[in-house]
Amino acid sequence: MHDAEGWTSSSGDGGASGGAGPDALLTGSLPCVTCRYELKGLSVRDVCPECGTAVRAAILSAVDPLADELAPMRWPSFTGVLIIAWALSAAIGVWLILTMRITDGLRSMNISVPEFWWGWHVSFALLVISGVGSLGFLMPTARTRWWSVLSALCSTLAYVPFFYALVRIRAIDMNAGPAAAFFTLSPDTDRILWRMLVGGCLVVIFLGIRPNARELVRRSIAMRTGRVDRQTLLAMASTCVVMMLGDILRLAGASGGSGVAVLIGSLIILIATVFLGFGMALAVVDGLRIRRSLRMGPRRMRDLVGGDPGGLDGPD
Repeated sequence: MHDAEGWTSSSGDGGASGGAGPDALLTGSLPCVTCRYELKGLSVRDVCPECGTAVRAAILSAVDPLADELAPMRWPSFTGVLIIAWALSAAIGVWLILTMRITDGLRSMNISVPEFWWGWHVSFALLVISGVGSLGFLMPTARTRWWSVLSALCSTLAYVPFFYALVRIRAIDMNAGPAAAFFTLSPDTDRILWRMLVGGCLVVIFLGIRPNARELVRRSIAMRTGRVDRQTLLAMASTCVVMMLGDILRLAGASGGSGVAVLIGSLIILIATVFLGFGMALAVVDGLRIRRSLRMGPRRMRDLVGGDPGGLDGPD
């Protein structure tokens, strides 16, 4: 039977019936949820010697209630590395491109700033690494649904037109100069169209990996303690749509001779790019936490407490 606090009461024979009693000891490593003090060896009814937080709070934050339901990972460590490569390289690439655009704008106002002549090549290489990293979302578990695999495959394939569009934009910038290509009231319409293709590819990339990314987040203990934002990819896809709206304004302004529309569109793009950069930075943080949980694997009650405390671990 269970006591009022949800733990199995010990029987008169001291728990010989097979379940651990209310004073079962922690046999697995478990840091305090508040101060990270190691709780191994304490009773489940104890409190942290350092901060006084109940041991049960740490157990509830660490034990994965879906541990026995989750499909096994194919390559947990390798998948974690690919996820970090996808997020980190893209985040650095986005911020590098944004830095180059800001310096281009400053130079167009005759302000002396360093020129990142290597910036485009480095950012392009980083985005290629990000494209390779997207393979980590392709089929992460042994029971990944076919439509999720197809969605992730479309995301990876979207990198092909994405890279091609970047190369075409680079060619236009080399002819006209980056400042003349972006910081002008008479922008090149071809450049705007290629930029819109870039935005569309990013939307496909973010939405394509989202189903399997959500499944990986579902596996993560961090999600159930509120430390992983499940809407990051959706927010970044929405940001890319906003960037495309800015391009539409620039295109309309260039076609109609409206410098105001071009200026507003350019500001929208710059602001949206900043938000995209922050979104990718958050994706890096989330990816690190997910990678840690993938390497550790789902933790069961039996991994922490000697025996099975009242059958809370579920059937084998």
